[in-house]
Amino acid sequence: MIKLGRTLFDYRIKLWSKICTAYLVYSEKEAREFLHKMQYDKMPALEKQRIDLLSNDFDPKNNWWGSMETKD
Repeated sequence: MIKLGRTLFDYRIKLWSKICTAYLVYSEKEAREFLHKMQYDKMPALEKQRIDLLSNDFDPKNNWWGSMETKD
């Protein structure tokens, strides 16, 4: 069992996955500010973008997903 655990641990390190550790620098104030920013800044902007994308008259103007325009 110990050998299997060590093998899995080594494999995980080999794949560059992060080892779970405690988040020691947690700040409740910063967490509240982040959630406030998400709720009042980011989410309304994403909702507006979603409404624009789903509108009947939406035109990506040959720049869909930021793709480069090519000449064939």
